[in-house]
Amino acid sequence: MRNQKQVNVALICSSSLTQGGSFSYEAEALRQITSLSPLNTQFVLYLPKDSSNPTGISVKNLPVEKYKLNLLSLFLLSLRRTLPGYKFLKFLKLRHGSLERSFFRNGIHLAYFLSPNALSLDIVDTPIISTVWDLGHRDLPEFQEFTGDRHYEERELYYQQILPKSFRVFVDTQYTSDRIQSCYGVLENRIIIGGLSARLLETDLTTSKLPGEYILYPAQFWPHKRHILLLNAFKIVLETLPNYRLILAGSDKGNLEYIRRSAYNLGVLDQIDFVGFVSECELGNLMKNASCIVFPSQLGPSNLPPLEAAKLGTPSLISNVHIDKNLNNPLIGTVQYQNPSSWAQRIVEVLTHKKIPSININSESDQISLGFSSAIDDFIQIRFEWNPESDGPYSRKN
Repeated sequence: MRNQKQVNVALICSSSLTQGGSFSYEAEALRQITSLSPLNTQFVLYLPKDSSNPTGISVKNLPVEKYKLNLLSLFLLSLRRTLPGYKFLKFLKLRHGSLERSFFRNGIHLAYFLSPNALSLDIVDTPIISTVWDLGHRDLPEFQEFTGDRHYEERELYYQQILPKSFRVFVDTQYTSDRIQSCYGVLENRIIIGGLSARLLETDLTTSKLPGEYILYPAQFWPHKRHILLLNAFKIVLETLPNYRLILAGSDKGNLEYIRRSAYNLGVLDQIDFVGFVSECELGNLMKNASCIVFPSQLGPSNLPPLEAAKLGTPSLISNVHIDKNLNNPLIGTVQYQNPSSWAQRIVEVLTHKKIPSININSESDQISLGFSSAIDDFIQIRFEWNPESDGPYSRKN
């Protein structure tokens, strides 16, 4: 006989391996949730059908479903999210999208979107858990990747419609929690501060050809990552420490050639290695062997690379926008001002001190799992007030 208190949860991922930090976050969240899953909870993993590496996230013995986001589904989503459009589609017996119909086939009671995902706008009757990493469009409206091409409006629409109706919202820091309460009216008791958990990256230095002494910046080539600021700082560093190299690792997001030209114009191109997107093992090699990790990104309040570097015993420097208690440790320093001279001064200070041995960094490595378990306990108390085989007062049949 079926356990009437069993909750079936959809875990929806949207990132591919080449997306860097978002992929790492989803993989770690999955690891935590499925390894310390609450009692009476069954999972179904949802992955993008056209993901470049959907098998990069693997969870043993977990059923997997594929979903897709195409022009037709986007068009129907845009209708379904408005009341007139929804009424029209309901009249045509199309009030549920393909993703939610898959939920019904799998008996899903709760959908957890492990990253911001536009398809959550298409969910009509299934309670959802949402994730917020940052409010970059509000914090950094001067950067086109956040506000150009109507990205600001897209993000605002998403957050305004999804966050207040979410059963729970996962965030990384108290700062983000305060922001979504203020900006979007999310109730504090519906927010879970899960933090960021750094993995210990695998390393195999025998497989890598690394320069002698170098600084590493692992970041995709977005303008808000502040590569130009770093190049200007690196030029000043070379006046004191001329033998150092700068390694830039990350995918091109449209700004790479401009960064190359700028490095050439500054006269530092010959001492920079553009290594592109690298595997996790290669990233571990680069981090472990680096003299220093630099992270001048303008987007906070938290980021994974400094935490990952700390696990390997490598010091990092981060910008002053980072507000995360997990970043408070001896291996991570903050540069107070976002200008080349300040960054150059702090980089030289780190490079002229002996590298700190690897230490055990205290981190809240199970906060996502603990928060999820608490949410499930609360959800069970509510969900079974109505028939677990239906939507409650609404039929799942189109």
